[in-house]
Amino acid sequence: MGPEHLHTLGTRMGLARWRTAAGEPARAATELTELLADEEELLGPNQPALPATRAALADALDAAPRTPPDLRGSRAAPGQRVSNESRAVKW
Repeated sequence: MGPEHLHTLGTRMGLARWRTAAGEPARAATELTELLADEEELLGPNQPALPATRAALADALDAAPRTPPDLRGSRAAPGQRVSNESRAVKW
């Protein structure tokens, strides 16, 4: 079996789901993004496996911790006021 075989694609899906369950959702999301692209390219957009891959990707993204924006430098020194403009979080 090669990287394009259906069993290989299914194994990749199982491994990524396991990673999400094992507490590695960010890594799982990366793997599922790659898997989804491969499935779409190899199997076409109407492949029945695609909704399951998308659902697993959504689960991994929901479980992944959010990285807040870098707020270093936005704090005032003791006794110094911070303007509302510098408090705004820019995503």
